[in-house]
Amino acid sequence: MLGSVDPVKAVLGWTGPSGAVHDFSRNGWDVEVKSTAAVNANTVRISNLDQLDPSLSTNLHLAVPHLSSATDAPDIDARIDRLVEAGVPMDALETRLADMGYFRGMELSVPAQYALREIRWWTVGDDFPGLRASDIDVARLFGVDAVSYDLLIGVLPTALMDDQVADVVRGWAH
Repeated sequence: MLGSVDPVKAVLGWTGPSGAVHDFSRNGWDVEVKSTAAVNANTVRISNLDQLDPSLSTNLHLAVPHLSSATDAPDIDARIDRLVEAGVPMDALETRLADMGYFRGMELSVPAQYALREIRWWTVGDDFPGLRASDIDVARLFGVDAVSYDLLIGVLPTALMDDQVADVVRGWAH
């Protein structure tokens, strides 16, 4: 979605593979992506206390793609080809993929084809559910190595409407 607005900014703003807090970051706009292929997508795993902390971002959003296994869906390499055809710079994309440990052709050994069932987006503000390091006295975090938790999708506020998502995507690419 980000690449459809600006393919270059999308791949350059894809910070997740580098170990950044959020998957996509640009000018204070951050998108955390949590995908699921569960039949009944009830939860997503939040892997650290900063991912849904709105105090660390000017505009923070959570995107949850719900995927399903499909033998007729494009594989990863075909999706990479589509991104390059859409204008995503191949060298930058290959660098990000390599940061994640993926190289073209790897999927031949472990094929995985998924179709997008739906994608839901939320604006993450102070009242959004979740655990945040900024809510915990720093002394309480001393000696804590990592905290992750499951976020219940069914109790989240109403997801953004399509036109609101389009505004977020355009704002992110601005």
